[in-house]
Amino acid sequence: MQRKQFIRRFGALIGGAALGALRLASAGGIDVGEAAEIAANGLAQFGLSGGKAAHVADLYAAAANSSAISVTDIGESMKYVGPIANSMGLSIEEVTAAIAALGNQGVKGSSAGTSLRSMLVSLSSPSKEARQAMADLGLQFFDSEGKMKSIAGVSEELKTKLAGLNDKQRAATLATLFGNEALTAATILYGEG
Repeated sequence: MQRKQFIRRFGALIGGAALGALRLASAGGIDVGEAAEIAANGLAQFGLSGGKAAHVADLYAAAANSSAISVTDIGESMKYVGPIANSMGLSIEEVTAAIAALGNQGVKGSSAGTSLRSMLVSLSSPSKEARQAMADLGLQFFDSEGKMKSIAGVSEELKTKLAGLNDKQRAATLATLFGNEALTAATILYGEG
């Protein structure tokens, strides 16, 4: 029996969630129990049902396989940013993509999660100086109903509205908008556009 046929049959027997945990464990070089815990934490952080376990496992495995981060890095990052991102209406898919983008620049694990969380909090509760900079540049990170733009939308907003600034002005503006703790994430996501 070929490997793919075996996996399909085995997956049907043990269910998608278990198969997802097996794939996640394989992708991460970790044991199945740890993989299942990382996927279960992702479900809880984003308020997803157990039926999404295989999707979360596959999402994390794909991110780890296509970037410079590990499955463990994703789990560690999500501890810090997952619940906040979910409360702001962001999806697990876009947060995972942002974590992968940060990881490709060497910002991984708790550093990525903390920096991304700080960035999101800075957007939702900007300082007086940040509000003024947003107004001056016409930056709008929320729609008329108070729903936050996607992370890609925030990145694109930054890329578009800060394009006319020189390097020094751009760095100063990002620091004003996001503060020191979130500056790394904001700079990387600005660059990603």
